[in-house]
Amino acid sequence: MEYQTEDLQTMIIIDLSFIRFNLYAGVSKYAYRLLDYIVEEGKSDDYILLLNIVSENKIREWYPQFKTISIGSQALLKYPMIRTIYLSYDFRRKVNQSGCQAVFCPWGNEITCLKVKPFKISVIHDLQLRLDTKGLLLKIHQIIDDTVVKNSDKIVTISEFSRSQILSFYPNVESKVISLGNSVSMYPDERERLFKDRYILYVGRICEMKNVATLIKAYSLIHSQMSDYKLVVVGGRNNYWDNVIEPILKENNIQEKVNLVQNCSEADLTNYYRYADLFVFPSLREGFGSPPLEAAILKTPVLTSIKDSLGEVTRGLLYQLDDPCDEHEMASKMSEILTNPPSEEKLEKIKDELLLHYSIQNVGKRICDYIKNTMLKNSKGK
Repeated sequence: MEYQTEDLQTMIIIDLSFIRFNLYAGVSKYAYRLLDYIVEEGKSDDYILLLNIVSENKIREWYPQFKTISIGSQALLKYPMIRTIYLSYDFRRKVNQSGCQAVFCPWGNEITCLKVKPFKISVIHDLQLRLDTKGLLLKIHQIIDDTVVKNSDKIVTISEFSRSQILSFYPNVESKVISLGNSVSMYPDERERLFKDRYILYVGRICEMKNVATLIKAYSLIHSQMSDYKLVVVGGRNNYWDNVIEPILKENNIQEKVNLVQNCSEADLTNYYRYADLFVFPSLREGFGSPPLEAAILKTPVLTSIKDSLGEVTRGLLYQLDDPCDEHEMASKMSEILTNPPSEEKLEKIKDELLLHYSIQNVGKRICDYIKNTMLKNSKGK
């Protein structure tokens, strides 16, 4: 459904131009959950979606209730640097020409970082990459972050931890940074289990900062005595898996007991969460940390790190790792939970409390109210 310019003066653009080939990244899910709330409330006529030509057909299929604007060029898809520069130019041009009063960017990035005429609210989920990159890549991230912060009228983030982190880099923008939280929801799935064996589960990126290597080492310590349980890792195979994880698997002769699941759909992910005997999340870097919440909401026992934001968002409800880099502690706690699992009543109570704080309805209302109230204050101030 394409837009008509005469009715856009009071509408708000929600930018989805960052969604390209990876439809299920964490920042994409953040945007989808906001859209789900808007649709549920019957407010889609108040918003217009800005789409990338790469994913526009799929998003229009998922969200036919919204009017849309598209940016990008098919001719430039094979040229990443030129494509990004053009997208940034096209974003600013289309937003300025739209006649809309405000634009909400669920992920402030290199495409959306330029100054625009409408009031702009950008979401910075975290600045973890500033801590884990070096050299030219770090400089590029700094330039992008600096530009997003400079050219945004307001900045939204997803946890108090992330807000503090942003202010540690940009102490002069305290008045325009607010934490509105993040929502968690799971795709409905009532199928029988996809993975027939009993299993321990990890979901997330496979990299050093997610601490997957320690999880593999911990599993290697208990796999003999806990022989009924395999380990399922949901994530994308990459150089870290090949160069770091594979050698650990071979050294401990557990290649057949560790299963890597790639390209997992949302329905399949729900299935893996639902039937896991234990979910383990040893991450060292999180601006929010959805996977342990997702698992707990599906009443799976969770053992998690409390590094960075995780102590805040898990609210002391889940089993915790004192030192997520200690494979012996992790192995001992995994074994203990599997041997003495929590009751159904306890899992249900955890689910209810997490949904109270992270439901689409509560977080979506908070975000939409903030956008509209901020936009109203801005219009009155002019």
